[in-house]
Amino acid sequence: MYIPLSKIVCREGDPSLKPVDKLNKWGQRYLQIQETLHYKALVTKDFTAYENYIKKTGQKDHSVDKFKKLEEEFALASYTPIQLSFDSERDSLIVQDGVHRLSILLYKGLIGESISRNMVSFLFTKPNLDFLKLQLRLSTKETLQNGWNNRTEFGYHSFNLGNFKVQGQRDPTLRLRTFRREFAFQDKVVLDLGCNTGGMLMHLPEIKKGYGVDLSISALKAAAIIAKYTGSNIDLFSKNLDNDLSDLKTKIVDTVDCIFLLSMGSWIKSWTRLYDFALSYKCPIFFETNNTKEGEPQVDYLKSKGCLVKLLEDKSMDDSTGNFGRSLYFVTPNPV
Repeated sequence: MYIPLSKIVCREGDPSLKPVDKLNKWGQRYLQIQETLHYKALVTKDFTAYENYIKKTGQKDHSVDKFKKLEEEFALASYTPIQLSFDSERDSLIVQDGVHRLSILLYKGLIGESISRNMVSFLFTKPNLDFLKLQLRLSTKETLQNGWNNRTEFGYHSFNLGNFKVQGQRDPTLRLRTFRREFAFQDKVVLDLGCNTGGMLMHLPEIKKGYGVDLSISALKAAAIIAKYTGSNIDLFSKNLDNDLSDLKTKIVDTVDCIFLLSMGSWIKSWTRLYDFALSYKCPIFFETNNTKEGEPQVDYLKSKGCLVKLLEDKSMDDSTGNFGRSLYFVTPNPV
């Protein structure tokens, strides 16, 4: 996933502005990276304004020589990710650490109008974290018409994004280790049918784009907020997967490279229609059954459709509630 630079702001102390508070000696101005003194110094080769800035703002850890050396020796192999947080007042991601590195990336043409989410990390403020946790807690208050509800304090998915770390029922980080051994997700488009709070997509920063579909409004709201706070390129849709799904084809405008169909068969009465919809994309599917009794006819149905069904795991050991009875498969529709 790629974060547009237009959604990232850099904070510069400005001695000409009034102090924001007693802890902040200088007033602040918020700029796009192209507007910063750091980037302008690299482009113009004139570091005078940059030098005056770091002296006036007392940045003893920085100097013109250090900046030039960083630019000359810059290598992605030893790159430290840009540290971002979310500024709710400006509705933007804000650079907490790494304005120099971001300037160099853009100046050297290593990034264009956007930056890969693999090249950033997150350090959220306590108000940010409290708000994100609240959204996940709210997702547990809703019981769907099929009886489903999120059972743990923070809902179905655990999150491990920078310092945003909460434990849910399932752990996407552990699950995706198996997924990545089977499929290369780099720059792919992934559709998650039954995405809940979006944890599986959110922990795939290497994908090009994610689409998530779920019935739960509260889960989708939490997913949308987490996606915004992490710059995740994910489109979310509320849909009863028991109903006709043909309209989803018009909403999903990209070619889908991979589908997640995880533990949905036990909750969807017309699961054959859902599976046919997934198969219509003619792309690989990560398919999970809830248990052997309900899962066997579902696996047989996929095989009857000409799919190659490969067992990846026969237990769901990532489940924090001890529900280990699921099985994970990799489904290839109509293999040659």
